[in-house]
Amino acid sequence: MSQLLRDFSYHYRLDGQQAQADLDRFLLQLKNADLLIENSGDNATIAESVSSDIHEGSDPYEPPDLVRFGDLETLILSGE
Repeated sequence: MSQLLRDFSYHYRLDGQQAQADLDRFLLQLKNADLLIENSGDNATIAESVSSDIHEGSDPYEPPDLVRFGDLETLILSGE
């Protein structure tokens, strides 16, 4: 299990299967939108610094979803 998956499932108190499915779907959305760059390098330092800030939270869980806007005006008017 990747560090991202562990942190994600821990923070939102998800079982591994649900967390894996939701992350896989979201990462595929990012990749299909050309918003994800794959890196084969060692990112241990980045992962450690990010995961040290992750704590179990009480945030309500909603599966991550990529929302695309056609232009800046639409984004601003949406209040997102």
